[in-house]
Amino acid sequence: MKILGLDISTSITGYTILDENFTIIKMGHIDFSKCKSFWGKADFAKQQLEALLTEFPVDVCYIEESLMSFSSGLSSAQTIAMLLKFNAMLSYFVRCKMGFDPHYVAANSARKTVGIKLLQKKKCGLSHKEQAFTWATSTQGPLAGIEFPKTKTGKFKPFVADEVDSYVVARAGLILNKQGLDNTVSL
Repeated sequence: MKILGLDISTSITGYTILDENFTIIKMGHIDFSKCKSFWGKADFAKQQLEALLTEFPVDVCYIEESLMSFSSGLSSAQTIAMLLKFNAMLSYFVRCKMGFDPHYVAANSARKTVGIKLLQKKKCGLSHKEQAFTWATSTQGPLAGIEFPKTKTGKFKPFVADEVDSYVVARAGLILNKQGLDNTVSL
């Protein structure tokens, strides 16, 4: 069994394909920085996802659910609407290529499912996304042996967080799948 996990956004979409033993078959990202429009991003994403799924057919796909509410100082209504449209479009591309419906999992549910104990930012100084990244890449974490690319200043390149998020989604999807739980959102 192969599971695809996607962390979809309009700037970088992270993806991870795992086998039933949690072994990474493929991890990467789609960078939309050179795309000039929404439709250019959609066309590029479709092309990249088709190539990925042709090379690595999967049995199940889990996608991080789009933001559904506002957080103070973060996403505007326009940003959330754009993410919802893009998430729906990429979900449809994946569905057409795979021939079955993708499943959705909320970011915090995915993190909880894989065993990440989240703290409030004011208690630890890290956002939930940063806590998930630290958990996955720590010396005891499941991604400990991976040498992720860094900038000249020693920080991880921006796409690394999206790849790690896609890993958390794929891992949560595999756990949910093994438990026979279905998190598909019905419309």
